[in-house]
Amino acid sequence: MQKRSGSGKKKTCAKTAKTGSAALKRPSLRLSPEKSAKKTGTVSRSEMERLFRERTEELRIHQIELETQNEELRTSQQLFEASRRKYADLYDLAPVGYFSLDTAGLITEVNLTGAGLLGYDKQFLLSKPFLLFIESGDRTIFEQKRAVFATGSRRECEIRLLRKDGSFFYARLECASRGNKGTGDPGHIRMAIIDITERKQADELNEAMGRIHTILHAKIRFDSIMQQVVADASKALGCDTAAVSLRTANGWTVRYVSGLPASVIGSMMNDEEEPHAVLAIQTKEPVVVNAAAADPRVNREHLKKWGIRAVMVVPILEGSEPVGVIFFNHQSGRRVFETGHVNFARELCNALSLALANAKLFEQLQSELHERGKAEKSLRRSEEELRAMFDSSGVGISQADPATGRLLRVNRRWTRMMGYAEAELKDMTFSELTHPDDRQADWEGFSRLVRGEIQSYEVEKRLIRKDGGVIWCLVTVNLIRDAAGKPVRTVGVISDITDRRLSDARILRQNRMLDGINRILGAALTSRTEEDLGSICLAIAEEVSQSKFGFIGDIGRDDLFYIIAMSSPGWDQCTMNDRTGQHRPAGGFKLHGLYGRVLVDGKPLLANNPASHEHSIGLPQGHPPLTAILGVPLRFNGKIIGMIGLANRKDGYTTEDSDALASLSVAMVQALMRKRAEQALRVSEERYRSLVTLTPFPMFLSSGYRIQWTNPAAVRIFNARSEADLLGRSLLDLFHASYHEDIKKRVALLRKGMFTGTVEEKIITLNGEVRDVEVTPVSFVSDTGFTTLLILNDTTERKQAEASLRENEEQFERLFQATNDGIVMHPLTTDSIQSTFIHANDAICRMLGYSPEEMKRLAVSDIILQEDAESVSHEREIMLRDRVLLHQKTLLAKNGSRIPVEINTRIFEHRGVLMALSVIRDITERKRSEEALQNLNAELSGNLEELAALNREQEAFIYSVSHDLREPLRSIAGFSELLAKQYDGVLDKRAGDYLNRVTMGATRMNRIIDDLLQLSGVSRRGIARETVDMSGIAAGIIGELREAQPDRKVAADVQAPVSAEADPGLIELALSNLLRNAWKFTAGTENARIEFGAAAQAGKTVYYVKDNGAGFDPELAGRLFLPFQRLHPELDFEGTGIGLAIVDRIVRRHGGAIWAEGKKNAGAAFYFTLT
Repeated sequence: MQKRSGSGKKKTCAKTAKTGSAALKRPSLRLSPEKSAKKTGTVSRSEMERLFRERTEELRIHQIELETQNEELRTSQQLFEASRRKYADLYDLAPVGYFSLDTAGLITEVNLTGAGLLGYDKQFLLSKPFLLFIESGDRTIFEQKRAVFATGSRRECEIRLLRKDGSFFYARLECASRGNKGTGDPGHIRMAIIDITERKQADELNEAMGRIHTILHAKIRFDSIMQQVVADASKALGCDTAAVSLRTANGWTVRYVSGLPASVIGSMMNDEEEPHAVLAIQTKEPVVVNAAAADPRVNREHLKKWGIRAVMVVPILEGSEPVGVIFFNHQSGRRVFETGHVNFARELCNALSLALANAKLFEQLQSELHERGKAEKSLRRSEEELRAMFDSSGVGISQADPATGRLLRVNRRWTRMMGYAEAELKDMTFSELTHPDDRQADWEGFSRLVRGEIQSYEVEKRLIRKDGGVIWCLVTVNLIRDAAGKPVRTVGVISDITDRRLSDARILRQNRMLDGINRILGAALTSRTEEDLGSICLAIAEEVSQSKFGFIGDIGRDDLFYIIAMSSPGWDQCTMNDRTGQHRPAGGFKLHGLYGRVLVDGKPLLANNPASHEHSIGLPQGHPPLTAILGVPLRFNGKIIGMIGLANRKDGYTTEDSDALASLSVAMVQALMRKRAEQALRVSEERYRSLVTLTPFPMFLSSGYRIQWTNPAAVRIFNARSEADLLGRSLLDLFHASYHEDIKKRVALLRKGMFTGTVEEKIITLNGEVRDVEVTPVSFVSDTGFTTLLILNDTTERKQAEASLRENEEQFERLFQATNDGIVMHPLTTDSIQSTFIHANDAICRMLGYSPEEMKRLAVSDIILQEDAESVSHEREIMLRDRVLLHQKTLLAKNGSRIPVEINTRIFEHRGVLMALSVIRDITERKRSEEALQNLNAELSGNLEELAALNREQEAFIYSVSHDLREPLRSIAGFSELLAKQYDGVLDKRAGDYLNRVTMGATRMNRIIDDLLQLSGVSRRGIARETVDMSGIAAGIIGELREAQPDRKVAADVQAPVSAEADPGLIELALSNLLRNAWKFTAGTENARIEFGAAAQAGKTVYYVKDNGAGFDPELAGRLFLPFQRLHPELDFEGTGIGLAIVDRIVRRHGGAIWAEGKKNAGAAFYFTLT
């Protein structure tokens, strides 16, 4: 790579031309003796011997030259082949798919990864329109992007691509056009395609789970939580329908649905129709059926009736017992449930289990609040429970003042995420914790939320930890308002997505690096000179590393450093004395300072503060500043041959930048060495034409498509009898017709002096056989004009072998790497604990933190605990007996952490050796869940003991009310009656009235006590549901009222039949209070009328009792169902004010709701539901 002077190049070229001309004319020496004889007539014997000796010496020298030149050509060809194979392997086996499109949008080139993403063979995709493989809804997006490509800059977009099986996947396209800028013609397009389906699905499921957690924390009533959660979860999973069945006294009842008719609610689950649900309940594990038409675990006819193609059933556990199941159904399309969906559903059910427990606890707290009247104590306990839920959440949660943004409350999870103590965070605002670059977007969303334009907002942004570190978070914010609509606080749910963002950044960095390598190797084919190639390599390195300055150079034979390419660090700011503008050194020089250390130490060097580095020698006065530098050596065959240096990256360099540049340097060396090999090969072909007859590679020269010369190897590959069979033929006659147009284009490029590189084509032999070849064309100008030398390499047998090997390797690799579980294989020897691993897949490497190479150097003893070593021999005996072993064990990771796993091992014989194949599953989360369930059970046991104590206190209170309060009332009533009888006529009228009032007060107090005991009994009494004839009960109560007041004329309309699943005693008590209430308040109404019936509303049965009596003020409707609340004077309508409170409690005990409608003096209507 050493730069040479111009005069040296001219001498070399002249020598080459002279030698090449002589080599081409050497065959004429063989005719010289005959020509001399003809010219001189007879030649003496001595003259003939002299001429013979001279010609013999020339032939011997010529033979030596031929042997030397043949060796040089073979070396050049080997370098050429090695470079070509490396580029082909790197291109085909890259982790991203590469496509090239022509101006019509047809696929002209694709690598193996790209073909695999679409599920097709590479050959099938060629010449196909790329639009065919884009999901119809995204084709317009791609066409619009093609128009943008005309600018010549790189663009990217995300679209959905179709696979061969009809499914689609999300892909990110990074595209670049090779068309003319500004013409509007996108020209040829190069694309890098990455499958981002898993990231998309994971993002969508994470966002959905975040919204669900927000609902769970923002709402308390289980019904409102479930209805919204089921709909959101079904949408997140892409399901058509979903349903939730909960366990009741009579079985499993459908309570909530999404996408199904409302009539399904209330139906009972049938074991024969839903065997897969029974299986999920029994195993307490999710059951996934992705092929309902063929899976024996389901009732196929039942699912067919509902049009269900795939179903997932997940149990909801309370402790260790199932209390419900969730059905998610796919009825259209080809979607299936994958591992991510199952994990999402598990997490959902865990959250719902906690929500159900919280809902039950909340109902108990409400009941206690009403029964005991100790609002302050219950509120405090409720707050503690809510705080426990708040603090134990798996995501960060915060509450803030909407006016100032100051944090009011944060949970423990968020304090750990941010590294602050809770007290420290309460003195801060959310804006202070937000990265400055993200504050404006965050403030806009917050302002819209406070103004009421949106209900909530979600944003991905960076937060600054206490230690200065930055984490990426997904933040969902909701606003809580008071009854007047005034904002009182915001609730934020914060999920750490740093790992996901870092993963995206690594993939983007890797794609840029791979694209840079691809462009460098491509430039090796198109660059005319070494300097042009060096400039392209440097530009790519600066682009990938975002550097402002760089250079590439090599070490010459004189050990001096020669610049191949160099960019400008800002010469317009240069104030050095040299004003010639020649800032690039003219020749070789010694490289000192920090960059010089790269060549001395033979390893990369980076310095983000060069001036303070120990090896810094400073810059020449007036030199533009270098704020950060990075240098990487260039190696070839283990020897340092040069270096690449970069500088002035905005934020400095990292080790990742150093590693990326090191990877690029390998491609640069390959490209530069390839370029030199091509140049050497071209010179060799021009100088030593006669040597090609000795090569095993078929070669022939052509001019104007006509074959002028060929070698023996070409005669053999084309099955010709002699060279004469090939001479004079057209090149196009020897190649398959599908390559004729490409051949013409390459010939045109060769005429322009452009090297087109090696290509793969098919030839047709003279007997019609088709063979695969690699064709390397080289052009030069000979005595006959423009000439092309074609070198062929027969790859027919190699391609067949490669195809077979590739197919076998791909099948094994897909099976081995497809699973998320770890897989290892090792010999099952007498001392199995010392057996080393022969194979290990990527999953086990990620699990334990080792690279694949490190895993193959480890033994079984290296990854198990010392205390488990003794059990290995016993396990070996079990495997030898049963051929299989399923057990749990704790593995030791590289970083020292312990990982609980479940191991399923099978043994088999391979080439006479007994092998063990183990599938290893990480059960860390399962163990954590089991521990969490144990803690929850312990907490529930404590709550049950506390509830039992409260019930005992309530029993004592009821006993006191029932016995201690009644005794004084009986005395008051009894003595009042004695006074009335014994002093009848003695007491005056006023005293008698007083005595009568005492008796009536005692009687009314006794009724109040009865009602209070009845109200308390409703809360304590267990519910035994059965089918109740509501119409019969209502008719009986109205009959009793008519018998008690036969003079009342009241029209009664009882709808029949009306029934319900309820407790007979409680429901009769509720109807009695409602009907007697209607009877009482129609006492002063002419043409009084009472109605009882039921109607269907929104999928539920609503029962009602209506009258046309005194009615009530609608403004006071909220007080109707509170104890001792009366809306009418007692003189007008007697009563204790507890009857409707009893009805309300009975309805709520049945899981229903009750409400009232009415107007003053216009009657009233009471409605209630039961579940």
